[in-house]
Amino acid sequence: MPARAGRTRATRKSTLYRLRLPKASPDGLRAVVVKRYREQYGFAEEEVTVAGAPGLLVYGVIDRGAPADWCEAVGRLTGKQVALSNRTASAALLLAVDGEAYALTYGMGHLLIDPAAVEPGFGLAFAVRVVEPDRVRQVTHSVIDVSARNSRSSVPTGQHIRAFGIEEYGEIISRLAGELSEVGLTFNRRTKARVVNVAGADALKIHLGTDPDDLIADLREISRICAQVNPVRELGFVTQVRALKAGEPPVDELDEKLVGMLGAPEPPDTLALAIPGECLEHEETVHSHRVRIGPGRPRIVEELTLADLLDGVRGLPPEKRLAALRNGYVQMCSDREGKDAASRQVRAHRWITAEIPLGAGRYVYHQGRWYVVGAGHLEVLRQRVQEVLERGSSLALPAWPKHCKDEKDYNRYVADKLGLVCLDAKRLHTEQHPHGIEACDLLGPGDELIHVKQAKKNSAPLSHLFAQGVTAVDALLNEPDAREKFVQRIREQDPDRPIDETFRPRKVVYAIMLKSGKPVTVENLFTFAQVTLYRAVTTLRRLDVEAEVVGIPR
Repeated sequence: MPARAGRTRATRKSTLYRLRLPKASPDGLRAVVVKRYREQYGFAEEEVTVAGAPGLLVYGVIDRGAPADWCEAVGRLTGKQVALSNRTASAALLLAVDGEAYALTYGMGHLLIDPAAVEPGFGLAFAVRVVEPDRVRQVTHSVIDVSARNSRSSVPTGQHIRAFGIEEYGEIISRLAGELSEVGLTFNRRTKARVVNVAGADALKIHLGTDPDDLIADLREISRICAQVNPVRELGFVTQVRALKAGEPPVDELDEKLVGMLGAPEPPDTLALAIPGECLEHEETVHSHRVRIGPGRPRIVEELTLADLLDGVRGLPPEKRLAALRNGYVQMCSDREGKDAASRQVRAHRWITAEIPLGAGRYVYHQGRWYVVGAGHLEVLRQRVQEVLERGSSLALPAWPKHCKDEKDYNRYVADKLGLVCLDAKRLHTEQHPHGIEACDLLGPGDELIHVKQAKKNSAPLSHLFAQGVTAVDALLNEPDAREKFVQRIREQDPDRPIDETFRPRKVVYAIMLKSGKPVTVENLFTFAQVTLYRAVTTLRRLDVEAEVVGIPR
């Protein structure tokens, strides 16, 4: 029955997906329905028409015919036998509208849709075009750096996107919720004063008309907004960095290119070893690594290299290389024999990072996932990092002499030559950091915290260096036991150094020697290393701490 003119039109908060189909037709819609729900649970499929738009209605009840998995536990605890099964009513309405395919799901209806057919980030792409930037209610975000941090921040009354403390570069927004009011949808077609919340991720949760004509009009307006409206200026950065999902184009193509890199006689500079975020806190206490890739017993290696991972896959057929890394593992050990575990077994593919340019974007393989970084976003990030590098440092460190085989040798050499305090490997074990942190490798003449890194093969390890500087400053500013132990370490090395527990760091210096003594530039920094550097500098600046980068000549 059509809605009466002049009255508020009926709407319902709905979950909407946009589908990727070769052809938006009843047959195309049927192809994305997961068959087992029809075959195992007897779901019905009926062709329908909604305001002239062809569609497919799929509905039924998921009933596994067995007691819920918690019934046995309840029986043991109470002595009462409970035999209840889960029955879940589910439905999906799939519609073809002007060449686009949509799915509205009800109950657990999202389970009926093949995930490979869902357009990734559709809901998010709509949300960034319509949400009021000062009425954001919830943000789910993660960081493309060594921390692998994921966060969900909520403010029920809404606030400006800036107040969530999200960095514009390197943050991946996977879900955005907030208020919108200036769109021509059914819920406010008659009254512009009505405020409605919307949440966008892959799916879009929004009020849609329940009258057939209203629903189709809403879908057409959503399509128009996604195609013709630019993102809100304050939210534009949201679409620039995104994690790709399994099966999403061009993941298969990227995997093929990565497989070629894994099998190359000489791996390219854009493929590197990278320590997973969860293993960083154990890095300084590790004396060996247990590596198992493919059949056979695990190998024990003292200093893990990229070759230790690649040697296990080079002899395999291309189609098995990446699978071997995903099934294999690396485990940190605190002894040289590889018997005392210092970390859990972490899948081997999470220990590599790669960068591949494709089209206008750059794709980064990091912590076991592919990310796409938009060309415009990458260009601005590079400009920001270039500004940091061009500022240079007030400190000049001596060239790395040939007799210094590693960072420990160099740090001792510099401390003796310049009269600095060497704190290399002098970890601070605190309540917040029971595994210990390094406050710095060298304490400069002006109490600068100098962190030294020799990047032997490429710049991938620098991400850990940049993050280390932030962790050290945060501990020294906010943890009294960290300051106390820091001062104790200084006095052990130099009893005459004037320092006490009121110490506050003012400057962090990242001292870097790249292979062959090349200068540090945006061209030879991995993208996620640039992200970590920019975030480190920004974070330190907020703490009123300067950050500088200085190259170490060879």
